Amino acid sequence: MYNSLAKLAPAAVDEFFKTLLNIEVAQGTNAKKQIFSAAIKNHELKEVFCTWLHLAYESSYDYGIRPTVDDYALGLASLVEISNLKAIDEFLTNMRTGNRVGGKHVYKKLLLESPAAENFLFYTILARGFKSGISCDTMEELLGTKLLTRYSLQACNSITTEKLEELLKANPGCYRQEVKLDGVRATVSRIADKLVWRSRSNHPLYNTKYIDEYLLRTMPDGYTLDGELIIDEKSLYAHNLSPKEILEISVSVVSSLQPNDYSRNLVYYVYDILPTEEFAQRKCSENYDLRYKRLASHFVSSDEPSCKARMVPSIVPATYQEAMAFHENIVNNGGEGSIFKHLEGMYTYERTDDWLKFKPVYDVDCLVVDVELATVVKNYHKNIQKKYNLPSLPPMVKSLIVEYNGVLTSVGGGISDELRYKWGINPRDIIGKLVVVECKQVNTTGVLREPVYSRIKSLVEV
Repeated sequence: MYNSLAKLAPAAVDEFFKTLLNIEVAQGTNAKKQIFSAAIKNHELKEVFCTWLHLAYESSYDYGIRPTVDDYALGLASLVEISNLKAIDEFLTNMRTGNRVGGKHVYKKLLLESPAAENFLFYTILARGFKSGISCDTMEELLGTKLLTRYSLQACNSITTEKLEELLKANPGCYRQEVKLDGVRATVSRIADKLVWRSRSNHPLYNTKYIDEYLLRTMPDGYTLDGELIIDEKSLYAHNLSPKEILEISVSVVSSLQPNDYSRNLVYYVYDILPTEEFAQRKCSENYDLRYKRLASHFVSSDEPSCKARMVPSIVPATYQEAMAFHENIVNNGGEGSIFKHLEGMYTYERTDDWLKFKPVYDVDCLVVDVELATVVKNYHKNIQKKYNLPSLPPMVKSLIVEYNGVLTSVGGGISDELRYKWGINPRDIIGKLVVVECKQVNTTGVLREPVYSRIKSLVEV
């Protein structure tokens, strides 16, 4: 039927689609959707269909009936179901140039009501639509409705020197130690010959042309990579730049629509890999050690300029001393620190102790003058509630307010769930105590940079 229809005169095709759009509401949207899907699956008719939707909104055409937001949403959902990226691109182009109801409403309809929202390609559609001209305001509105609750990446907790030593001595050979990079966190998913880039906050990323060419030769289809985009510090343009300057340039490159002198020097450091289907469903079936081996079968650790996607340098330290030697080498070469990843850890899509961040730190003694209770439900609320079988969420400390050299600082990192619970119930147990806080830097005004709670200072030390 559809092969024949595609060869009919334009007037006959018009009549077919007018009839299609006029299906009575009583028959339900599923009936219309089935016909849409069947039409779009046909290669020849798919192109006719996309073109027709565009022409139907041109002022020079008068069909007596025009596609609605629902019709556009159903058509787009049909393309998602059959995973036709080329058709999606054509559809979005036609919709933007001809759709007077506004692409924003079509996206929202699809986002909130269509079963296609469970399909990973739905997010591809959003990324492509935004990248091609949907406004930032629309992006923010759509992301705020649903997308941000579905899209999240694994993140690391901080660990102090003392606790790291205890951890590695108790678990020798159980962690892989990576160089900590200070770049733009980014995921990239491959679907056939298409690559979809997304930032930590799910915004589109640009100027990845040279990395894309490399990935299409090395990256397996149907997988998503997690890593960081950064200007190659060995490149001519990044020579003698500070890590902060390199980060600022990296951000400017991937957030700009237009390439610049630095674009060619952008590289992608990869440190995790997941099947795209699992990534879209927030699942993980392999531990980190297996994921790392899969990653290593496709990528290498290299600083050659031609290597646009590379493994992050790492080791599996057998001892605490070996880990510290590797860490010192990182710092001496201008690195930011180390990331310790448990070999048995799963990708959990949230902050976890399976990934631990360790940076060069200073120890400072601070007086706890107050506590700040958490007003938003966090994982530590749920962990304590479940552990002690509490009937309701307990009061928990979000951060300690400490004084150092006359300056007040909020310290939220490094506090265990148990201590948050203990001090939330009885703040007097911590207020007035002298504590050791580790921080990356103490600036000239006395402000602690990236402070992390270490421990209560003992009476002997005082």
